[in-house]
Amino acid sequence: MSKLPPFFVLWIAFFSFLLSAEAQVETGYAVFYADYLEGQKTASGEIFSNRQLTCAHKTHPFGTLLKITRLDNYKSVTVRVNDRGPYGEGLIVDLTKAAADQLGMLSQGKAYVQVEVVGFSNTNPVPPSLQTAKSPSAIPSEYSNISKSKVKDPYLIRELPAGLSGYGLQVGSYTNRANAERQLIALQKQGLNKLYIKSFPDGRYKLVVANFPSRDAALQYLQLLKQSHFIEGFPVNLSKW
Repeated sequence: MSKLPPFFVLWIAFFSFLLSAEAQVETGYAVFYADYLEGQKTASGEIFSNRQLTCAHKTHPFGTLLKITRLDNYKSVTVRVNDRGPYGEGLIVDLTKAAADQLGMLSQGKAYVQVEVVGFSNTNPVPPSLQTAKSPSAIPSEYSNISKSKVKDPYLIRELPAGLSGYGLQVGSYTNRANAERQLIALQKQGLNKLYIKSFPDGRYKLVVANFPSRDAALQYLQLLKQSHFIEGFPVNLSKW
């Protein structure tokens, strides 16, 4: 009897694993990624984005599609494994914010879930379309349409100019300037503009969106950032910085 070519043996073994895994169900806690990991490489080599429906799992092969069901409200989302983790006690899956939002767990931080294998894919599931809020009139026009805005100077690292008035939004704080620059570029790639780095004498680096005519305008824009990009932050008085 002739032997199967090695690559056929590998594919048969792989799909046998998937078929057996589909019969297995895990339960445990799901958590979601921190903002500072945006734009960094995952264990699979792919670039991490909190806007994608992906996850980290300790053992499932990269590309495995997992259905995550929250067991207290039965909301579910399908995600693709492209990273390893989480490693805390009782944790079984680390989700992007886009996936966590579908489960309604952004305010809690973690949720008890069921995880089951539903397939395999080389591409990520497509997130549901996010409802775009109407832009409040108090927000300057260059900020109003986040998802379609274009960066005039793409991937430009800029220091926050001195002497600005009004308010800014602090959307990140770092002790390593390279991390601040990576996050600034990642946000520019998502279509955000008016991004600056504010350097402090003690070695801290703040990532800032500037500038707004009032605190209310900054807060209104922050709501758009949360909805469209899952970005957290708070207003700062630029004249007192």
